[in-house]
Amino acid sequence: MKITYGKTLTVEEQKIVNNIALNCDIEYDIARLLFYRNLTTEDAVKNFLSAGKDSFLNPFDLKNMAQAVEEILYAKTNNQNVLIFGDYDADGICATAILYKTLKSMGINVDCVVPEREEGYGLNLEKINLLNLRKKIDLLITVDCGISDYEVIEQLTNNKIKVIVTDHHELPQVLPNCLIVSAKLKDQKYEFNGLCGAGVAFKLATALIGEKAYNYLDFTAIATLADSMELIGENRSIVIEGLKLLNTNLKDVFKFLLGDTVKEITAQTVTFNIAPKINAGGRMGDANTALKLFISEDLNQIVELSSKLYEYNLTRQEVSENVYKEAREQIIKNKLYKKNVILVKDKNWNLGVAGIVSAKLVEEFGLPTIVFAEKDGYLKGSCRSIEQINIFEAISKFQDKLLSFGGHSQAAGISIDEQNYDEFYNLLDQEIEKIVGHEKKEKEVFVDFYLDKFTYKFVRQLKMLEPFGTGNKKPTFAINVNAFYLNKLKPDSIHYQGDVNGLTFLYFSAENFVKDLQQPINKTLIYEISYSIFKNKEYAKGIIKDYYLDFSDQKNLEEIAFKTEISKLTYCLTTGDINKTLSKEIKLKEGYGTLYLLTNPKNLEKYQVKNLPIYLNEYNAKGYKNSILIAPKEIPLGF
Repeated sequence: MKITYGKTLTVEEQKIVNNIALNCDIEYDIARLLFYRNLTTEDAVKNFLSAGKDSFLNPFDLKNMAQAVEEILYAKTNNQNVLIFGDYDADGICATAILYKTLKSMGINVDCVVPEREEGYGLNLEKINLLNLRKKIDLLITVDCGISDYEVIEQLTNNKIKVIVTDHHELPQVLPNCLIVSAKLKDQKYEFNGLCGAGVAFKLATALIGEKAYNYLDFTAIATLADSMELIGENRSIVIEGLKLLNTNLKDVFKFLLGDTVKEITAQTVTFNIAPKINAGGRMGDANTALKLFISEDLNQIVELSSKLYEYNLTRQEVSENVYKEAREQIIKNKLYKKNVILVKDKNWNLGVAGIVSAKLVEEFGLPTIVFAEKDGYLKGSCRSIEQINIFEAISKFQDKLLSFGGHSQAAGISIDEQNYDEFYNLLDQEIEKIVGHEKKEKEVFVDFYLDKFTYKFVRQLKMLEPFGTGNKKPTFAINVNAFYLNKLKPDSIHYQGDVNGLTFLYFSAENFVKDLQQPINKTLIYEISYSIFKNKEYAKGIIKDYYLDFSDQKNLEEIAFKTEISKLTYCLTTGDINKTLSKEIKLKEGYGTLYLLTNPKNLEKYQVKNLPIYLNEYNAKGYKNSILIAPKEIPLGF
């Protein structure tokens, strides 16, 4: 593992940070954290720390917003029928609810619908035509979709249905011939382009009914977090205000999703508790349950629908785990981890959990991943990527091999004929190799800076940087220790805690790492800080996220390796003549999936194995990257 620290500040930069700290009344280290996040002026820092309603941008700065409002008011004046068409995920459902409630409050004849996942993403012409037969549609407004539906919108306009597209996805080469409201459109005054679908819907609601739309900031914040939007600019203000609303005036539709155990609703609460339940309906083929919940005003119905989503989420977890295990077996059996991108498929997999499984596989193998399931005779896939690869751009180069395609830099959805699958896989694999190079890099962990002690004042000010998430990651720090002794929190617990410099550190699920940490070898702990108040008393603790062993301490390392060898004398491993297979500097031919077992730590210097993570006794990493294991007790599977 390689630790990368925040930039070493020049003398001039230190002066800038010091001035920011003095003039903004914050600690130097807080100013330094903000400086690392490109907030390098007093105004930028003050705007960041004072984010909220006062920072909201003028919705009419969005291109075509005035015309969109005009069309909606025309529909109201002329008693026309409006249909809102959304998407089946949390963002789309929240966006649909926001706009539906807004138009309903204006006295407009409005209906809303989201497709089921099996019907596909985007505007479904067959579904719209069927709804049009039942009740004439005069104006159709899309939320969180529509930007890529040029042909469908052309047919709708030919059928005398006006269309307004509100969306946040990447712009295709050909835009629909209708009014479009998007923060990504070029040549507009709007100064922020990172809104999610519900964010755009909220801006339209604000343009229509002013600050009354602020009552929907909870929906907007949930969507922003659920869609992993960057928590910078206006998104930061939206989430701050939305979390305030959730904590001070919790709507019934969220209350029963949360349950009774949550005391404070944070960004993490939304991401890991609320959002998965909203998405669970769509993943299990019933997205309209969440939509019905969000637009319902009947308490009995709200309780019933919340319970239904809760059950869907339990089922989703079970289905996800099964698909994940089967996909993982494919990867290991076919050694797909040696490629630059992982593609797996099975006609029996539930398409609704493909995105979740993709994300889990990315976390484990550190490679962009697409999970495919069969639908209507073709393959439909959900893709997740790693930070350094814009998967949308990579896939877009081979659109001619696909039936449909759309998404973001880190996530995409595609459809493909199975006969084109192998060719597409090869082309995408070659493209990603060009981007990252053939050699896979050692695991790299970013740490803001070394911090061996912290005060309550620092921790209180650290909380001012919340909410944390995409684009505003929770700060991480490092502290050096030698033998670090941990105790279980409870006798039967898998969680541990220990003290360093008078500070308490917690390490969750640490049972596999305790022996390493207790060894008398210099090591660096990588941690976050947790702060809470209970019965008017402050508590601050370090939460260990990872650690790095310093293997330059040869004397202690040899002693540990020797003891390990002695402890396993019952084993007999035949390795052959290692000198015939190793050169002075090992060159990896395959570049992935090779494990080097060393019983003598001196071989680290002798063979000069470059840029590989080193482990002691046990292999704890995820995936099958090239690694060195010193004095192993057991040889791990998969290599």
